[in-house]
Amino acid sequence: MIRGQANIDLQQHQEAIADFDGDIRMQADNASAYHIRGVAKIELGQYKEAVADFDRAIRLQPDDAYSYNNRGSARMGLGQNEEAVADYGEAIRLQPDNADFYINRGAARAELGQYEEAIADLKAVLELARESGNSERIIFIEAKIEELEQVE
Repeated sequence: MIRGQANIDLQQHQEAIADFDGDIRMQADNASAYHIRGVAKIELGQYKEAVADFDRAIRLQPDDAYSYNNRGSARMGLGQNEEAVADYGEAIRLQPDNADFYINRGAARAELGQYEEAIADLKAVLELARESGNSERIIFIEAKIEELEQVE
C-alpha cells in the first residue's frame, strides 16, 4: 500500500495500479486498496474500471463517504450524472460537513440542468465556509451561485 500511495503522490498512476493489483492479490478484502486504485484509474480516464473498484470498496466498507464521492466522480466521467448525484448524496449523508461533496453534487446537478438544486448545494457549501471562516471559498461560491442564478 505504501508504494502504491507513493506512486499516486508522484502522479505515476499506472505504476500505482500495478502496486495495488499486487496488494489486492495478497489481501482481497482491502477496501482501501480498491479505493485508491480507483482514484488512480480516474486519473487515467479509466472511469468504468474505477466504478468497479469503488463498487468493491463500498461492498467492503459501506460507510466510507469518500468511496461514494469518488464513484460519483467516475460516473461523471462516464456521463452518468444522475447516478453521480445519488453517490454524492450518499457521501453527504455519511459526512454532511464535507463541503467538497456538496460542490460535486452541485456540479452534477448543474450538468443535469437542475439549477435550483445545484444552487441549494452551493448554499450549503457557503454555510460551511462561513462556519469555518474560509473567506476564499466564500467569495468563490458566491460567484458560482450568482453564475447559476443567471443561467436559471
